[in-house]
Amino acid sequence: MYGTSGGGPPLPKLMFTRTGGIPSLAAAERRAEALATAEEGAQVFRQLAEANPVAREPDLAKALHNLSIHLAGAGRHEDALHATEEAVTIRRRLARHLPAAYEPDLARSLGMFARVRVELRQDLPAALEAAQESVDIYRRLALAEPLAYDTDLHTVLDVQVDILDRLGRTEEATQIRPPQP
Repeated sequence: MYGTSGGGPPLPKLMFTRTGGIPSLAAAERRAEALATAEEGAQVFRQLAEANPVAREPDLAKALHNLSIHLAGAGRHEDALHATEEAVTIRRRLARHLPAAYEPDLARSLGMFARVRVELRQDLPAALEAAQESVDIYRRLALAEPLAYDTDLHTVLDVQVDILDRLGRTEEATQIRPPQP
């Protein structure tokens, strides 16, 4: 019934099949099944995190982040927003204690939080703040490892430009937007 996670504490065997299958389910246009699997994964990791927060909160944050992607893809943006908010809260706390290990994940969740806010057209100033924090983290990380973080940085910069455009701050957006060939 239980497997191991790279020498760490045991995980239910279900999680190996369920979380490993999410990307392939989504790619196979089985989005509803992928979403159900992501919801189940978040629920299982929530229970594990309640029992052992130190060991399982990173897993819960990852599961919530993945769930938010699937929820947004299904048009359930309000639910996606709640999942991203929780993932950001957990990852912010983790990054405070171990920045090198958790800042990339925090930047990723902040970027998703900003994207979901844009989709909802809700609290764009909060979306801009999250996007800017994500950009700041990715810029710092890209200085040390450009190949690892440049794509993520450019993705969040695109979100930031979109937010600025929607806020009517086109001059600022133009300064960030790459020149068109």
